Formats: sequence, structure tokens, C-alpha cells
Amino acid sequence: MFYFVKDNALKLRDDLEELRRLGGMFNVSTHETADGKELRLHSSDAVVSIRYGADPVQERHRLLKHAHKRAVERAWEIEKTLVSSGLSGRGEWTEEEREELLLRGRVEGYDGVDIHSIQRYPQLADDPGNVTFRNDAKHKRKRRTHHHDST
Repeated sequence: MFYFVKDNALKLRDDLEELRRLGGMFNVSTHETADGKELRLHSSDAVVSIRYGADPVQERHRLLKHAHKRAVERAWEIEKTLVSSGLSGRGEWTEEEREELLLRGRVEGYDGVDIHSIQRYPQLADDPGNVTFRNDAKHKRKRRTHHHDST
């Protein structure tokens, strides 16, 4: 999937006209979005999305957030598969947490977080291998302790 942003929503009409000249190379569809319009081009080899009237910085943030969410969901699926196969998985799970993981597909109190920053390495945003599981309560406690020590 390839993403492009054009700040001028009026360019959609010009691009549709150009695509008509290309003939049947792509299946073309248009969609209304919260902040403009989207043109999608589908072929057997690729999908191209062009957003019109969107802010490029906000669009990048939206795409990275969506990709990270997918990566976390897949990381939980992989973790459940590993644990159900008798492997330890990536987390240091207690027996209760293992049971919860197998039953619910995730463990309450744990969040999927990036190992490497997806802001710095956006190519890792959709990679479940870039996700680790952090106990939210432990993380908050560490931050409070660190913040308290620094004051």
C-alpha cells in the first residue's frame, strides 16, 4: 500500500481525469474522509491511496498510529500462539497471565509498546516484531519514582 497527500482538494478532479486516460490499469474509487477526500487505486500488484485536503503531518501521524495498532494486535496473536505451543513467548508471564492470554488473547494491564521508535523508524510501524509487552502499572510506577527522584 502506498500513501500520498495533496493539500489541494480540487486536484481530485484533475487526477480522476488523468486516470480515465490510462484506461483499465486500475480500479478507481473515491471516498469521503473526515478531513477531505480519498482516491484509491487498486491493481493486482498494489493499492495507492491519495488523500486530498489533508495535512501531511497529521496524515503521517494517523497512518503510524493505525499501523502501530495493527502491529500490536498481531503481536498479541503471535504471543498467544507461542504460549499455546508451550513456548515462553516474549513476556515473562505468570501462570495466571498465561491463562488469561490463552483465554482472552491479551493480558490486562499490559500494553504493546514499540521497541524502536516508529517516529524515527516508520518502516517498523506495522511490524509485530517491533512490539514488546510492558506492564502498565510497573511502567507508571517507574516513571513516578524517576520523576520523584529528579525533583
